[in-house]
Amino acid sequence: MDEALRGKKAWSREEAFAKIAEAGFDGADLVVMKPNDLQALAELADRHKLRIGISCYPTRVPDLETPLKGFVALHGDYVAAQVFPVR
Repeated sequence: MDEALRGKKAWSREEAFAKIAEAGFDGADLVVMKPNDLQALAELADRHKLRIGISCYPTRVPDLETPLKGFVALHGDYVAAQVFPVR
């Protein structure tokens, strides 16, 4: 991410997952925004033998649908939901 901020090209998802695994981590925390990304993310996690956690920031119950589908599709280990009330 720092490189992207300094004008360098950001890593692809493949590169990011590979670097996470190469650094010795056993998992990553993801924010799942698009349901159509789930299969690709699951394949990357499996390929690199990474466990997955899902983070989400719902303001209402329907906001949990996509992250929870992601959790199931990715065989996630945890969901971190930070609920923000609408004022």
